[in-house]
Amino acid sequence: MPRLRSANNYSPSKSLPNFCKRLATNLVLFRKIGEGRIEGLHYFKISYQLMKFIIVGLGNTAIDFGVLNLLIQIWHWQVLPANAVSFSLAVTNSYFLTKYWTFQDKSVNSWQQFSGFVAVNLLGLGISTLIIKYGLPASGDYWPSLAFDWRYNIVKVVSVFVIWVWNFLAYKFIIFGKRKSSII
Repeated sequence: MPRLRSANNYSPSKSLPNFCKRLATNLVLFRKIGEGRIEGLHYFKISYQLMKFIIVGLGNTAIDFGVLNLLIQIWHWQVLPANAVSFSLAVTNSYFLTKYWTFQDKSVNSWQQFSGFVAVNLLGLGISTLIIKYGLPASGDYWPSLAFDWRYNIVKVVSVFVIWVWNFLAYKFIIFGKRKSSII
């Protein structure tokens, strides 16, 4: 049975290195599982990729929302063109981070993959635009006290979650999936 520490014999200088060792060991193990170096744990490899995909997605979402709000609030663009520009910048950033970091794809057919990536994201942009176009008028009924300047952000959040699901599945199984013959 493990011994409980009392307040008298607790030493932060002794417990911090132990905590750091355990944390480092767990991170290394999680990385090995994620990279597929431990056989039989394919589920964890997908989880590791999903975790990386979420991190990339959060950065891309920050770019998307930042540029969207900059274009609308500062430069007074219309919502739909601003959404197209912000979405396009986030997609370009997403391609490089998703290819080289999330799925660690080192294949040389970058132009073919990029064109497939752009096609997937054009469909995603269409979905996003439809959600914003039809969500903005509907959002006024639910949040009448909000100024129009913030309603598009609320509708954009809904759009982002739908696009995240679509993008992960399309990237994982279509664009960066392991294939015997090249489709894209």
